[in-house]
Amino acid sequence: MSFKEIGAAFDNENHYRLHAHGFCHGDLNWRNLLVSAGDPPVVYFIDAERGQRWHGLLLQYRRARDLAYLLRDARSVLSSTQMLRFYLCYRRRAWLAPAGKVQIHRIMAITERF
Repeated sequence: MSFKEIGAAFDNENHYRLHAHGFCHGDLNWRNLLVSAGDPPVVYFIDAERGQRWHGLLLQYRRARDLAYLLRDARSVLSSTQMLRFYLCYRRRAWLAPAGKVQIHRIMAITERF
């Protein structure tokens, strides 16, 4: 399955919605995703014992951390352009707004710490 298909599944399903409701997985990586072979594919999150609801600045940080964990492993497989496309699918955007640039800088700063 391509990153675009997985990104579309994120767009259509749970991850953005979970973050929008204040829940963060806590250990989001590719091993903790199950993706159905259906059309459209559905993403299932597993192994979320660290997951919980967050608010305010902690929610912003945890959201960025979830995405950083997910993109950490993707760096060796996806180009910067592909990771940006994934992020845009996740955010349900066609282009990168200024707030999105700030978020990407946060995500990449967290990713650099790994």
